[in-house]
Amino acid sequence: MRGILLVFIFLSLLQPPGAAAEEVSLEEGLAKVGNSYLDQELRNFKKSARYDWLERTDLGLRLQADGTPVYVIETVQPLGDPAERITSLTQFRLGNDTGGLVANAGIGRRILSADKASMYTVSIFYDYGFDHGHERIGGSIEYTRGRNKYQANLYYAISEARAVNSSNSLYERALSGYDYSVGTTLAYAPWAQFYIKGFGWNHRDLADDVDFKVYTQLQVTPRLNIEWGYLDNDGEHYGKILYSLGTKGPAMIEKGKRIFRNEGERLFFEPRLEKLPHKNEIYVVPVQGD
Repeated sequence: MRGILLVFIFLSLLQPPGAAAEEVSLEEGLAKVGNSYLDQELRNFKKSARYDWLERTDLGLRLQADGTPVYVIETVQPLGDPAERITSLTQFRLGNDTGGLVANAGIGRRILSADKASMYTVSIFYDYGFDHGHERIGGSIEYTRGRNKYQANLYYAISEARAVNSSNSLYERALSGYDYSVGTTLAYAPWAQFYIKGFGWNHRDLADDVDFKVYTQLQVTPRLNIEWGYLDNDGEHYGKILYSLGTKGPAMIEKGKRIFRNEGERLFFEPRLEKLPHKNEIYVVPVQGD
């Protein structure tokens, strides 16, 4: 009984001075208190750090030459609180690449130079293909100085040949390999980046596959990124669209800024939570079964 009286006293205090008395049932009173509490908790959640992980999550879509869509969700998150010059981070990606559904999980560390004008990155990855159980590990290094970026990756297949049909008459094996790239950001278009990438895959008993691609990345808006490029191995042009749940910059269309502008020398005042360099698709080759 005492608890019920306390609830009614609390509800009466919620009324503004001079308000007309209103009969409120116990159920209505509890509902009002509950709704007010839930509304406040929802606002606190949106303002809290627990919501920040969405700001570092991207949704991607790419159409292959035959029109088949390739979709992806990718997120980059810090490990603990970043230090002044060092940040540890994780990266997770899930996408239906040309070889089927593939998951990529990585961990890396970024280190700023003393003058905060350059940044070093090292990372390791584990890749898994759900369709046939292909597995691969990899490592990468990256060096960024001002507007220029240099990357190198090694990939090592750790799974054996896998049967790809019910009769076990067809097998395929994941490939080991490498890639490297050089990229730059335009001085008066800080939202535009251009890259050239070389890569090679070890076929063991066959000639190695060595090719290159040229591509550009355009941060059109703080949330929309477009990639367009040319693949030398099959002479194919491709396009990819990424939508970020958070905001990124600098962007071509950004409030209060010109499209073509000079933002000066790029300084890394804190380690950036950009994506770690990695080739996510697992390349495979047909092999003879046992």
